[in-house]
Amino acid sequence: MPPQLPKVPQGIRYPPNQTELPTMQVELFLDFCCPFSRKLYNTVMAYMASESALSGLQFLLHLVPQPWHPQSPVLHEFGLTVSPGGNSGARQ
Repeated sequence: MPPQLPKVPQGIRYPPNQTELPTMQVELFLDFCCPFSRKLYNTVMAYMASESALSGLQFLLHLVPQPWHPQSPVLHEFGLTVSPGGNSGARQ
């Protein structure tokens, strides 16, 4: 019996209100406590806010706590509790 896979891609979509299908989907694996993840996130958000952003581009954010950041699991649990219900498939 094959393993059951999710019906929709897991993660948080950005931009969340994109109606057309994206021509390209970029998956980002980020940690709330990691300074390198923060730099990447800020760069991606600045790009998406600029006028040069492609309309068919969508980012799928995966929150992955890293074991070397002691507070990371707690922050990720908090992030899951405050995330919008229809936007995140992490607990479906």
